[in-house]
Amino acid sequence: MRTTLTSKGQLTLPVEVRKRLGLEQGTQFEVSVNDAGQVVMTPITEVNDPFAAWVGVLAPLPDGMTSAQFVRDLRTEDE
Repeated sequence: MRTTLTSKGQLTLPVEVRKRLGLEQGTQFEVSVNDAGQVVMTPITEVNDPFAAWVGVLAPLPDGMTSAQFVRDLRTEDE
């Protein structure tokens, strides 16, 4: 497969490559040059957001309930 560098320094990855690696718009890459002079692009898959690991840990709130109501109900149960 062949691609062309634009005047802005951009490359388009062929669709076959994107599909095979499961790449989506916004994927970030680590770019390096190895000893053979080859450009190596590695997709960054880890999440650097410390809160992202906690997303979805708790069950969703009951329909129509706000977080303030939920906390108030929890505090009432403890009394």
